[in-house]
Amino acid sequence: MALAADRHVDTPTVLSALWRALRQVNAPTVFFRLPMQSTIVVAAQLRGNATGSADAPQFLIAPFNCATFADARAIRCDYYREFEGDVDASNLALPRAMEEHFRQALAAHNAEHGQTHAAPSTVVESGKDRYLQLVSAAREQITRGDAEKIVVSRCRSLPYPQSFDPVRAFCTAVTLYPTACVSLMHHPEFGAWLGASPELLIERTSDRHWRTVALAATRPAVDGADPASVSWNPKEREEQALVCRHIAAKLGVLPGVSFVQGAATTVRAGNMVHLRSTFEIDAAPDRPSLGDLLNALHPTSAVCGMPDKQAADFIAANEGFDRSLYAGYWGPLGLPCGTCLYVNIRCMRLEEDSATIFAGTGITAESDPQREWEETILKSVTMEGLLL
Repeated sequence: MALAADRHVDTPTVLSALWRALRQVNAPTVFFRLPMQSTIVVAAQLRGNATGSADAPQFLIAPFNCATFADARAIRCDYYREFEGDVDASNLALPRAMEEHFRQALAAHNAEHGQTHAAPSTVVESGKDRYLQLVSAAREQITRGDAEKIVVSRCRSLPYPQSFDPVRAFCTAVTLYPTACVSLMHHPEFGAWLGASPELLIERTSDRHWRTVALAATRPAVDGADPASVSWNPKEREEQALVCRHIAAKLGVLPGVSFVQGAATTVRAGNMVHLRSTFEIDAAPDRPSLGDLLNALHPTSAVCGMPDKQAADFIAANEGFDRSLYAGYWGPLGLPCGTCLYVNIRCMRLEEDSATIFAGTGITAESDPQREWEETILKSVTMEGLLL
């Protein structure tokens, strides 16, 4: 495709035109950048149904309420490109059906922002009073002994500024959050989502070795300060220890699996710091499968609670909205960049004229409702800043 005249168009504009062209042909599409990497991957499915398979290279997608790996969805990567540094508009190797759409989108790059065509939303915005009541109700259930931890969340819808472009927001997130998995995705079942997740669910490190992490406890980050200098209180350390115990218990019952749990360390993620422990997993050949590991780990206690069923039942009965992809997981599976799936936190759903931002906190018997509310505000900043 010869577009020599457009060689000097900036990278976000080229990627934005590519996003619009893929949307014009109704292709399930994902742009993503893995943590501490500089490569931006663009992948799209150009034929067939967007369903998951452990065999095909794909971008796997699972909502929070995904019961098993078999119920996950996927974007199969019929079109796959890796971009390092500047993007050359004249060398994208586009399928013929997309070429004219791309030309038109590139020619109109100064026009109004690209449409996201999100699925119809039934989200009810969660205000402060409602969230404080939700936290208190969760704490009461825990105090009665019905659960040990419950993760409750809220959502907030904000209108787009006139100049909003989802791909430019994605490129901004890539720059701002180098330690996150940054993804912009459109799937016919879930609509369009943008996320910058710091939480690894599982990563394949070799043929029989995997890695997962326990990530919990939240503090505002202090610019210039060493994260290792943060002093965590007993409630925060217990919150992170609960996640560790949950993961250890889930892995411990899988046949053919052994693991080593690392010590808790403080890590920075955007404007926050968290406690993180790494689990290095050694699995016998072909036992367990990736599906077995995902079924054991999802949902993590960092986004659901403990025990799983009691926490999930409370969430379903009390939150008042469908989390959809929030607190689910997504990421590349069997692609050249590897297999690594991330818990979909720090995310927003892109509607036709507004974005719905999700944030949650882990509730224990010692939780203070006002502090939990303030933590959701802190977590929402990651996405809200991309709408400016």
